[in-house]
Amino acid sequence: MDIYKLLQNNIQSKINKSKLYGSDCNLLSQKIYDETRRQVSSSTIKRFFGLIRCNFKPSKYTLDTLSEFVGFKDWNDFKTCNNHSNPLNTNVRSWDLLKERMMLVTMNSLELLKQKTNYKKQQTIFRQQERQRFEKFEASSLPATLFIAPNGYGKSTLMIQLLEKYFLIKNGKYENDIVCLIDGEIFFKLFSRNSHIDILNQLLEFNIHSDHNFYFQKHPEKRKGRLWLIIDDVDDVFIEQKGYSEFVENIMQIMMINEDGWFKVILTCKPNNLDVFNRVFHRKPFLKSLWFDVRFSSENFIDSINIPLLSKSEIKTLLKLHHNKNELTDIFTRYKDLLEITFNPHLLSLFIDNLRQNDNISEVLLLNHLIMAEIFSPPFLEEKMYLIKRYVILCKRGQESNWVEKNQLLSNSSFEPAYNQLLSDGIIYENFKPTNSIDLRLMVNFTQKTILEYIIFRSWIKNKNCSTDLFFEIAEYYKNNQLMECSMVTFFLKMTIFNKKFDIIKDIQDKLLKIAIHDKNENTNLSVCMRTFSSVLKVLMENNNELKNYFNN
Repeated sequence: MDIYKLLQNNIQSKINKSKLYGSDCNLLSQKIYDETRRQVSSSTIKRFFGLIRCNFKPSKYTLDTLSEFVGFKDWNDFKTCNNHSNPLNTNVRSWDLLKERMMLVTMNSLELLKQKTNYKKQQTIFRQQERQRFEKFEASSLPATLFIAPNGYGKSTLMIQLLEKYFLIKNGKYENDIVCLIDGEIFFKLFSRNSHIDILNQLLEFNIHSDHNFYFQKHPEKRKGRLWLIIDDVDDVFIEQKGYSEFVENIMQIMMINEDGWFKVILTCKPNNLDVFNRVFHRKPFLKSLWFDVRFSSENFIDSINIPLLSKSEIKTLLKLHHNKNELTDIFTRYKDLLEITFNPHLLSLFIDNLRQNDNISEVLLLNHLIMAEIFSPPFLEEKMYLIKRYVILCKRGQESNWVEKNQLLSNSSFEPAYNQLLSDGIIYENFKPTNSIDLRLMVNFTQKTILEYIIFRSWIKNKNCSTDLFFEIAEYYKNNQLMECSMVTFFLKMTIFNKKFDIIKDIQDKLLKIAIHDKNENTNLSVCMRTFSSVLKVLMENNNELKNYFNN
């Protein structure tokens, strides 16, 4: 391609114009000045793009300015990096130039990831298990690995930490390595600004004849280190399956061509989007052997998750980073039950944020916040609300089982985008379950049992207030499912205390005692219900002085 035409294409890609018209040139002239502080008139731009006939070539000033606008130092830099007949090797700084180009992409992605995750280095921990996994991958001969988890498990935070610890430290072990971090959500924005970087083109349209991408493969003596491609949320690059599938195949093609261990790939994705990888492996099974420590499961994607939930010690460490020592003892005493649902890093973050605003938060408040923020929120707000309501109906409020058949839940294909969003966000997951026949059915369940149980409890009180009659109605409904009965009794107590309806709790306690005395514990179901009620009430009373005073008086 003519070098001038290539520069034109770079400019058009950056401003997202497939064709430039005269009316665009004034805006482009201003944009160039805003970014470079160098003036190129609209008439000069029209001549450069052939909108005005011109018999002479553009001046070096014009070419230098336009080259700088699309990310190069000057016109000579642009020509050097785009000379396909003699790629890069005329410049002794070719590795350093490529590193500079990649770093522009990396820093753009890094800045956005920090904004999205509200990342604060001093308030995060670099989890030992994930650090060790990266170091083992780095030392292995395999070219690629995947970090797989639903939203909220800390994938993006982990990528930020890897960059800061291993690649952005001066005089570090990886100082000479080139790293290209790509935030999958803004891939096309990065591409439009950096279309001259060949590896970004390769990801979109694999071309084995591209000299740039394989120059360092052909000339290992020119390398100063390794090239790392890190894509966070690779499944966010394309919404539609065809594009995502081709993108994944291109990544694998690049991995195969660039051998000898100098090219490394790290991807993150959600477990429900692994089906694209599995389809590629079905056609080309040998590609599966390129991946380090990844469980590709097509039957139960939840088994593929390789970023664990937080341990109790990690939760304690994170809380110490946000609170002083004196506060910690009180937090662990008052919020013992609440901390049991904060093993998801995002839930712990919600807990910490709520604690800053209100030092007397409850599980009810936290779960309300979570459900509104993570489920009943855009995109597909109304559709998700419908699916959750239908889920509760189909599982009969968990009377016997919390599993729902996917075909029944997703009976209308128009709800599929909302369903996929719930999968992507890690709210629900799929699994094949045997039926009474020899068939396997694709079933759906909530990733976190507590969230589903709370949603089910909310369905009980939606059109009714918490009352003594409702309590016994719930106890009778779950007489054949003691685990669910215990959960509903627990939530009933917590909601009643949250609303300070202590008289209802006292009334239920008195009636349970009368029933126990009258039936002499022959009613097994109510006996279980009473034991649950008493034990939960005792724990809640320890951390609620107002409730304690009510019963003592």
